[in-house]
Amino acid sequence: MSIDPSAPFLRFAAAETNGSVERIDVSDINADRIGSFLTSLEVERGNSIATRNARLAAMHTFARFLISEHPEYMDTLQLVVTLPFKRGARVAPVEYLEEPEIKSVLARIDRRTPSGQRVRAVLADVQYGCTSSGNPESSHL
Repeated sequence: MSIDPSAPFLRFAAAETNGSVERIDVSDINADRIGSFLTSLEVERGNSIATRNARLAAMHTFARFLISEHPEYMDTLQLVVTLPFKRGARVAPVEYLEEPEIKSVLARIDRRTPSGQRVRAVLADVQYGCTSSGNPESSHL
């Protein structure tokens, strides 16, 4: 059993037009209504930008199909096809180590082994950058 990706939009459009899904007309499908639907996905349902963009991709496909079946609505439906995908930062906490924590991690690396020396050099370089000599061991750590 697969779920039609346009079904949530059709229910949304029916609610907006005070009708039922069966009574939705091609003229009810437009860029403004789809924009409102996409906003409601994020705001009311808490969907991510990725989910919103997946729904928009389905709506682009649906609009292209409708254009092929109902060319008289091409102007309106072309505006749907040109709705852009949303780019955005993912809501993620900024996580980092404070300097004492970094020093603690670096101090636990066994520098007696070649792999330990390599790991410490890479981590020191990533966090602090190499000094002008290019030697991480001569950094301020």
